[in-house]
Formats: sequence, C-alpha cells, structure tokens
Amino acid sequence: GVNNWGNASVVIPALGENAGLIKTLFPVAILGMLMVAAGFAGLNDIFGPEDADAFLVRGDAFRENLADSIGRLQLPIHITGKGSMMAFHFCHEAPHAPYDVQRIPPELYELIHLTMMARGQFHARRGMINLSLPMADDMLENFKNTLTEVMREYAELIEQAALP
Repeated sequence: GVNNWGNASVVIPALGENAGLIKTLFPVAILGMLMVAAGFAGLNDIFGPEDADAFLVRGDAFRENLADSIGRLQLPIHITGKGSMMAFHFCHEAPHAPYDVQRIPPELYELIHLTMMARGQFHARRGMINLSLPMADDMLENFKNTLTEVMREYAELIEQAALP
C-alpha cells in the first residue's frame, strides 16, 4: 500500500533487478532525510532565530571589545568581521576589500598563532577567530587578554610587517 514506501522490506523486492543498487542507497537516503529533519528541528526548536540574533550581537560585542583592547596598543592592527567570525589584519588602515596578504610575512601570523596555542588559546593561523556557542564570557575575556598580550610582545615585528 501507499504507507509501505517507508518500509525497505516492502520497497526493495518490488524493484526487481535494481534492488541491489537500491539496497545500497536506501540507508543513505534515509540518513539524508534524518539529517534534514534534525537540521530543521535544530534550527527551529533548539537554536531558533532569537538565539541566532543573540549570538550575532554577542559576537559583535566581543569583536568590538577585542578591537578596543588591541587598539590601546596603538599598533597597526585592525579587527574585521561580523558576528561570531572575525579576523585580525596587520595594516595601518582597516581593510575594505581583499588585499595582497603575500606582502605580510606569513611567519608573523604563524608566530602569533603558535604563541597563542602555547598559551592554551586557538585561532586560525591566518588570523581568523571564530566563536562557538559554548564559549563562556570568562573564556572570551581570557582569549582577549591573551591575544592583546601576545600582540604587545611582538609589537616591533608587527610594526615592521604592517601594510602601509
């Protein structure tokens, strides 16, 4: 009957010579449907629009706080981004478009990255910082303080490498 299409034991024999292929693909199709259903439920019932808006605001506030902290160092560093995704750039003016990152020694980004990792903090080697939902306020404060201190320690190298 019509209600049997979700039952593999009814559907697969009815397909005859194509049953082998379908038997292989059927679990994948079911898994795909389950993933879509889980995503739909998650984005509607668990992490809805209000949660997403709050996370966006939290990320923007953290980025501004981080930019203020690093800005007090008076180094050529700018933080750009939106919401929970941000990046730091070694340049005298905030970038408004992609720029030639090859002009900044990648070793500087790597040095900052590895120093942060040695202090228990992680961001992408290219200067990308991504917040995740479980991050508590004290974790963000610790990250901000650690990154600011690392930038202070490497101030001379940053001054030498920054884009004009």
